[in-house]
Parts: sequence; structure tokens; C-alpha cells
Amino acid sequence: MANSSILIVEDEAIIASVISGALKKFGYEVADILNSGEAAVATALQKKPDLILMDIRLQGELDGIAAAEQIQKQMDIPIIYLTAYADETTLERAKKTRPYGYIPKPFQEIELKTTIEMALYKNQFEMRLKESELRFRSLFENSLDVIYISDKTGKLLEINPAGLNLFGYEREEILGTQQDQLYADPRDCKAFFTKIHSKSSLQDYELTLKNKKGDIIHALETASTMTDKDGKMSGIQGIIRDVSEKRKRDEALLLLQTAIDSSSEAVLITDRSGTIVYGNPAVEAMTGYGVLEIIGKNITFLGFGTARSEKDQQVWKTILAGNSWAGEFLNQRKDGTAYYQRIIISPVRARDEEISHFVGISSDITKEKKLEEQLIQAAKMDSLGRLASGIAHDFNNYLTIISGYSEMLLYNNENKSNSEHLGIILQAGRNASKLVAKILGFSRYQNESPAVIDINHTLKDLERMMHRLLGEGIELKLDLHPDTGRVLIDPTQIEQVLINLVINARDAMPSGGRLLLESAPLHVDDALASEHPGLASGEYAAIHVHDSGTGIAPQVVTRIFEPFYTTKPKGEGTGLGLALVFGIVSQNHGAVWVDSQLGKGSTFTILLPHISETASQSPAPAAERRFNGRSVLLVEDEEDIRELMREILESLGMQVHAAADGKQALKIAAETATIDLLFCDVILPGLSGIEVASRLQKLHPGAAVIFTSAHNAGELHRVGLDLQKVHFIEKPNSRTTIIKKIGDVLG
Repeated sequence: MANSSILIVEDEAIIASVISGALKKFGYEVADILNSGEAAVATALQKKPDLILMDIRLQGELDGIAAAEQIQKQMDIPIIYLTAYADETTLERAKKTRPYGYIPKPFQEIELKTTIEMALYKNQFEMRLKESELRFRSLFENSLDVIYISDKTGKLLEINPAGLNLFGYEREEILGTQQDQLYADPRDCKAFFTKIHSKSSLQDYELTLKNKKGDIIHALETASTMTDKDGKMSGIQGIIRDVSEKRKRDEALLLLQTAIDSSSEAVLITDRSGTIVYGNPAVEAMTGYGVLEIIGKNITFLGFGTARSEKDQQVWKTILAGNSWAGEFLNQRKDGTAYYQRIIISPVRARDEEISHFVGISSDITKEKKLEEQLIQAAKMDSLGRLASGIAHDFNNYLTIISGYSEMLLYNNENKSNSEHLGIILQAGRNASKLVAKILGFSRYQNESPAVIDINHTLKDLERMMHRLLGEGIELKLDLHPDTGRVLIDPTQIEQVLINLVINARDAMPSGGRLLLESAPLHVDDALASEHPGLASGEYAAIHVHDSGTGIAPQVVTRIFEPFYTTKPKGEGTGLGLALVFGIVSQNHGAVWVDSQLGKGSTFTILLPHISETASQSPAPAAERRFNGRSVLLVEDEEDIRELMREILESLGMQVHAAADGKQALKIAAETATIDLLFCDVILPGLSGIEVASRLQKLHPGAAVIFTSAHNAGELHRVGLDLQKVHFIEKPNSRTTIIKKIGDVLG
């Protein structure tokens, strides 16, 4: 076949040249002329010729037969051997490679052409046959229906994967067995074979079969007999379709009406023009209209699907084009009240594929819309909190340096020079630290020291301070329920919450008024919990802060807990107060919300989980100590902080070994005879502080560990530090705090 590409593998150059000339004369393309088996393998794989003329005896380690074997392992290329002579053993080897012909040397051109043409034709025929076999095999293997072949007695000779899957057998289990084992009633098998023998073919014959487990299978079979060369029946071939699911669907249709009628979702069906033809009882619950009131009326009667807006025009455009539409509408009930409706409208097609009806499934999402607004607000607060938390980490590191050196200078300031200035710097650092604590408070990432406190006792203790904050023009009253109980919270945090709410109430009553603080136990059920994201059902202690002030506008209520949002004049508010309240309460697994009307005052409600433990006692302050001669390994990656901490620890009489990272720290630990204390930052480059502590205690089992960090509790928990199980000092820290903590761990 002209233009076919042929590779010549012949080590006699003259013969190879003669073959090449003949091939070109016949119109073939010579892919290459090679003289070794190794080159033949490499070139065949690269150029993929249509045919190879291969001399059996070649130079090199691979003869022509060995080269052909390697090629045929990877490609299906017809090979014709060229040979001047060959012994019986060589010919037997050659036969195993299934050559497409032999051309003995010397040869005639017509013999060469004929052999090549026959080989190419045979190869193309075989390729088409393989493709055909592959198509039929693919159909057999991939069919979703069962395809089988049996002999005339019913013994299974072949079955496809769909059949194995349907009946639950392995191939070796089922082939060679009789089909009656697949019938729920063996008598049905006998009846089938009687009919197929008499009619030669059956179509959609109903069968009741069973799988290996005994489960019933309802099926339809189309089968026909096979005949041998003499026209006698030799077997049966059949296709079995599992219609069990169809049977179930038919049964399900009988239940569909009941299911739709019982559904809490409103189901409406209209014709193509929008006239209502069906509505289930849930339609009345949602709209207030009875089903009989709406049948026969246009869908516009219910207030949706009309051309009242571009949105509704888009709905009709979408569903008339044959696509489903999902979205929301704000509608009115029969009594005039508004409600949000989420609906999915889908076209229903007739047998001719034309759209005949539309079905709408909808639900009242008024409550969900309210919850969605709360979730968006919570997500906004969380994002701002994460940003604030990151900023606070770096800021705390700077404050550690400012406050630490100020404190050290004051401590070492024997002549008291510049003491006032140093005190101002130190106080400024402490004030800045309080500001960071506020930011971390609304971010819900503030490190906390929770204690069990009695809500009523806390309110009574703060009463005098609240009187001073409110001034003479505002009357303060406490109404404390005796069973309000105790909660687990950082005492300073609950004070921050209450003081911020009292200050806000004072500002809302510029002409004086009345402030009432109530406490009470409260059971939160699932309904109330669902209205406030993050709140779980259970027992809570509630604090209600009622003021008789100006009230809050609805548009302000939705943003009132956002950080830096304030309605106060410029210079009179930071916008952090209520954000701090929200963050602290949320951090302690509670909830806070406000109910307000303009001109009628506001009520802030705080819920905190009730706890049955007794109230915690405040520890007595620790006296300053020295730790002369004790060895401490200081690990801190911030150089300025590392030097500050070195000075503080050395001022306590300790022998300090300082490291900038975990690797350096472990090297020092291995070279140091005794280490009494590891004072280590948690988050370090390379090894974390937790890993350093773990490895160091293997080198120095008696060493105590104090962790420190400017990161928030959430980040520390993420890296694996449980603040409840370790000794920890938060940055920025003071010399006094460090002395107390070292005393705690070293005894």
C-alpha cells in the first residue's frame, strides 16, 4: 500500500540499498535503514513505522528475532523477516513472534512487493477486527443491563459485569452453573425455557429473579436462541433489565400525593400561563389562603411571579426557556403581614417535551433571614477580630520592651533621677497594654484567667462605682434574683462588660433618668438558641441593663456591636465599648443583644452559662524574691526582648543562657551541666517552644518551664499549647509578674 512507512533492518549495506530502491519504486516511504537490533528497537518506538523488514541475523547482542520480541511487547507493528538461511531452531523462535511473512534471500522485487502488500492488508484487517471486538467487548462489559450466553440446557457460558453485580456472584462461582439458581421460583425458569425453545425469541419477558443473598429482583428479559452450522439450537443469548427500581417508583407514586400533602414546604403547580392547578395544605399555612381559594387563579394573586419588577421578568424568562429558577421574594400574607419566601420553580414537560406546567416548592424563611443578618454581623466581627489580634501581637512585643526597660530603670534608679519621667513612660505602656486588652476583648482572642464568680455579688461590689459613673441625675436600682447563680469568667472581663454598658446608658440619658440592673436565672431552649448564633441551649445567668434614655434607631441597632462604630460626636467615643462587650461575652460562650425603641429607652441582655461550682477566692500577692545561682535558659527570637529579659533575670541573681531559636537553645542545653528553668517564647522560627521544652526535659529532667508569648490564646491553642496545663506569662509582662511566676515553678 503506497505511502506506508517501512523500516529496513539489514546489516548488508548492498542488500539494504537494493531493498530501499525497490520500496521507493513501489511508492513506499523508507523510515530508516538500520544494521542492528538495538537500533531497530529504539527507532521503531520513536518513528512508529507501518511495517518492519527485519533481517534475522544482525550485528550486536540482539538478533532480528530478539529485536522483534522487544518491539512487539510495546507496539503492534507487522514484521517480515529477511533471511538467507535459518536452522530449524531459529525458525521456531521466529514463529513465536507471529511474523507476517518470510522473504528468503535473494528475492525478486515482485516477491518483495507481494509479501509487503499482503502483510499490510492482513495487519489492517486484524486491526479492524480488533477494533470491532473491542467495541463489542466494551458494549458487553459496560452495559448497564445484564448480558449473558448459555448453552441450550441453560448452563451459563458468559455473563457481563452488570450481571455479576446484579446477582452478587463472582465470575468463577456462576459460570458453568444452571440458571435456575437465579430464579425466585425454579418453576419460572422451566416455563421460560419452554417458551424460548418454542418461539426462538422473547421480548420484555417478565421474570422474578433473586440474587446471591436471596433478595428479589424484578426484571424484563429479551432473549433469542443461537444455532450451529446445521441450523440446530446451540444456546441462548439474552439481555436482562432490572426493573426493581421502576416497580419501587410506581409504588412511590402512590404515596406521592400523601407525602406532598404532609410536606411542610408549600407546593404549587401552575399551567404554562401561570394559572394555579394544585396547592398542598402548606400553602395555606404560609400564605393564609385556603387551597380552594387559589385554584384557578393566576399566580399573581399570591404576589409572586408577576411582572412587578425586572427580577420577576427574569424568572419568567428563565423558566419559559426550560430552566429552573431559585430565589427569594418578599410577599404579603392574606392578613397583610410581610414574609420572606424562598422558592424553586421548575418546568414540567409533557410527553412531547414541550413545557406544560411549572412546579414551585417554597418555604417561609422570615426567621432565617433574621438569623442570616446576625451571622453576617458575627462574621464581620470575627474578621475584624482576627485583624486586631494580629496587630496586638506585634504591639505587645513593643510594649514589652517599653514597659520592661522603664521598670528596670526605675528599679535600678538609686538616685531617683528622672523617676517621674520614667513613671510616666511606664504608666503609658501599661495604659497602652490596657488598650490592647480592649482590642483583644472585642476580637474574642484575649488571653483570660477565668474564675467562678457570683453574679449578684459582682453587681453589688460594683454598685458604688456605678453610682459614681452615673452621677446624681440618674437613679440606679438593682433587682437581683437570689437564684441567678455563678458563672465562669475572668473577673476583670465581667467588670469591663458592666462598666461599658453603664457608661453607654449614662450617655443615652443626658437629662437624667433611671437605670435598672436585673439578674435572673434563664433556661435557653432550642428556639431561643437558634435566634443567636453560637448560643447553645441550657441554663444561663442573665443580666438585663434597662435605661430610660433616648433609645436606638433600627439602622444603628444592626451595627451597634461593630468595633469603631459610634454615634457619638467626634472625640467623645472610640467605638470599642460595645464591641468589647460583644467580644468578651462571645468568648465566654454567651450571647448579648439589645432591644430598643426611639424615645423609649434600651435594654441590653447578657447571657452567660450557669456553673454550679463555688466562687473562687483571690490569691494573696507574692513578695519579691531572688534566685541567686539558679541557671535559666532564655529562648526569645526578638533580640530587643531577649536582651531585656536577660537583664531582668540577671537582676534576680540568675545565671542566664540566652538563645535566639530552638536549635541554638538545645545546643546550649546539651553543653550546660545544669539548667533549673527554661524561660521560652512559644512561637519561634524552626522548632516551636513546645518542642524545645519537650527535648530539653530529656536532657535536664528536673528543669521547670515557663512559656511566654504575645500571641492570643486562640493562636497558642492552634500550635498545641494548653494554657490550663502549663506555666505561662503573657506579653507585655512586668518584673513583679516574672518574679512571682519563677517563685511558683522553682518553689
